[in-house]
Amino acid sequence: MAEAEFQGHFLDRQQYIRSLIPALPFCHVVLRQKRQSTEYPITINSLGDHLKKRRLDLGLQMEQTAGRLGCHPASVANWERNRTTPGIAHLPRVLGFLGYDPRPIEANIGAKLKRHREAAAGPRTTAPRALE
Repeated sequence: MAEAEFQGHFLDRQQYIRSLIPALPFCHVVLRQKRQSTEYPITINSLGDHLKKRRLDLGLQMEQTAGRLGCHPASVANWERNRTTPGIAHLPRVLGFLGYDPRPIEANIGAKLKRHREAAAGPRTTAPRALE
């Protein structure tokens, strides 16, 4: 190349040549670290946050979690984003997936009984009978 081409872009030919050399051509080090998910909840306040934390701890995708819970992946996404809460039919499986009940302990006996019934309820296997 002619010297005239270097005057506008580089100070001299030596600087141009040195800019093409990597900083450490003899050093071939690859740094590896387990990537921490940016999705991990910072504060765990709701059932959706607990569900998301457990899913990420197990390294599962939403589709795999939905398969374990017996629901649609969109339902898991809505629960994790706190848009909706699991219905009574799905609550026992969600609590089983978590391994504990993250809901707050109720003060009165009526609320405690309702909480226990919701946790023990399973999906219906038969349709209700019609009234005659």
